[in-house]
Amino acid sequence: MTAEGSALPKKHSLPAPSFPDRSTRDRVFAALEAARQCGRSSTLGILFTDGYALSTVTVSEAIGDALNALIAANMVAVDGQQVSATVRLQYYAGCYFTSDRPELHRDRFADFVLGVGFATRNFAEMMPLRPGSSVLDLGCGCGVLAVLSAPLASAVMAVDINPRALAFTRFNAELNGFPHIETALGDLFAPVHARRFDVIVSNAPYVISPASTYRYRDGGAGICERIARQAPALLTAGGCLMLAASWPEHRGRSWQGELAHWFESSGCDVWVLATDHLLPDDYARVWLAQEYGDIVPTEAINSWLAAYNAADITMLHCGFVLLSHAPGREPWIEIRELPPGGGRRGESLDRILAARDLAARSDDAALIELRLAPLAGLEAIERRRPGASGWCVERVDLRAADGLRIAMRVDPLAADLLGWMDGSRSAAEAATAFAQARGLAAETIIGALPALLRKLLEAGLIVPATDS
Repeated sequence: MTAEGSALPKKHSLPAPSFPDRSTRDRVFAALEAARQCGRSSTLGILFTDGYALSTVTVSEAIGDALNALIAANMVAVDGQQVSATVRLQYYAGCYFTSDRPELHRDRFADFVLGVGFATRNFAEMMPLRPGSSVLDLGCGCGVLAVLSAPLASAVMAVDINPRALAFTRFNAELNGFPHIETALGDLFAPVHARRFDVIVSNAPYVISPASTYRYRDGGAGICERIARQAPALLTAGGCLMLAASWPEHRGRSWQGELAHWFESSGCDVWVLATDHLLPDDYARVWLAQEYGDIVPTEAINSWLAAYNAADITMLHCGFVLLSHAPGREPWIEIRELPPGGGRRGESLDRILAARDLAARSDDAALIELRLAPLAGLEAIERRRPGASGWCVERVDLRAADGLRIAMRVDPLAADLLGWMDGSRSAAEAATAFAQARGLAAETIIGALPALLRKLLEAGLIVPATDS
């Protein structure tokens, strides 16, 4: 839902940063590293983050003789004895990222290039990082996801429709020493339609708005659906797509059902992890506050609300869409809330996808012959109640300690049985030993075992012994 026939968008007048030669890049990188390691990064923070002009003397004290290199790279401008940053510079996850100055956002340049914000950090924690993989960063912006993928990936392609974004991506790739990051200009998959990728990541312009103010923001559910429908054809066997998305809920209709249509005939497992559910007024205010600041003009809010009302939108939802290629079997789809978690949640996603694939490809007989073990750091939280002979365990909640902290409630007997699966023997052998030790019928325990194992695998709470 974007505006048609709107006024021509504003173009940015400042040049994007670039290195005229390798020597300039080396001097800039060395100066930034030295300042960070020697405790002089606060000066650079005042210059590049806070946006204050500093004297040439102050800047030279922080970065030595590299001021001319910063000028040559279009990172700063000098007026007399005052140095001003022409880009924003951030240090995140061991890498440096340049982007447009945040104060220029209010000028509503359509080709404004955003830096590392909350949404980007959240996505970076969620995205899969697979050694030796080929990666596509679709709608790359300043290249954060491409750069963070580069240390493990064998090849990285960054695509954007905004030439200015690609210029920042190339600069950040070179600044951080990743020459194998390629860039391509074009609309979504058009520049790479003949290629295949192990991982596709897309922090798409997913905001559902009646405007076309920013290329990085205003795309809506239409772009998200296009990506979800087109991506499977570009995935390798076992490849996956991670997409940040937004989708509407229409009056009298199920948003889950409408969303499921995106994935028809995809041949992929689909995991939708919802993060936010906002009323139209709240959704509009969140995004317009980034554009206008604390005081959002009433007419701007009314414009967005009128568009939602005309489209019969009663709620707007946000979250992550994960598609994983599932050749040779019937794929599954699950729409749920994003579980709590922190840190590198992408590792959890990959582990759970692999565990679910194993469960889907194994019949009951094969499943119980697998050597499985509890996830490292798995927590078992007991709920007890008083009884005639003391405290009795009523139920047990299993929960992953790191990453996606998915929880699963089991009865005490199942929790005890899980403790016998140490990966040294098959699940059936562990169940038999458990039954003998408890004086139970092994046939009964083994008969219930496949259902229990499938639930544990689907939650990612048990793993093949070689992965434990």
